[in-house]
Amino acid sequence: MGRRTTLRLGLLAAVIVAAVAGAALLTSRAAPRSTEVPATPAIGTASAPGTAGASGTAEASGTATAPGTAEAPTAEATGVVVAVESGGGLGDVRGFTLRVAGGELLIFNLRALDNAAEFPPGHLVQHQADSFPVRVVYRTEGSEHLAIRLEDAPP
Repeated sequence: MGRRTTLRLGLLAAVIVAAVAGAALLTSRAAPRSTEVPATPAIGTASAPGTAGASGTAEASGTATAPGTAEAPTAEATGVVVAVESGGGLGDVRGFTLRVAGGELLIFNLRALDNAAEFPPGHLVQHQADSFPVRVVYRTEGSEHLAIRLEDAPP
């Protein structure tokens, strides 16, 4: 291989690396980086616990909390992660937006997450990139959906 060919291949490799790095940078900045998760969806509407709307993907689990507590009964939703809210990286994921069947968007806050050791909130970014579905057990307080448990959903 001649010197000229080697230089061309090196230049081509540098251009490819720069393009991939630029795309990664743009993609990482595309998701909102707010410090708080909105209480209501910006697009679409959120289902109340136990209702499915047209999508049929959110349902009440029938699990109520112990008598004398103020927590609401739980519900479940399965869908694809379309946005992840972070305060500054994968270690500070605070919420996410889930698109359920039929296109409805549900926004979840992670402050009540019980299984963060089993399903690290930063793993939601991988689900967003791969479009693998997530199952969320949640409760609603006012107009806010609080994710209690996250799981990989079957494809």
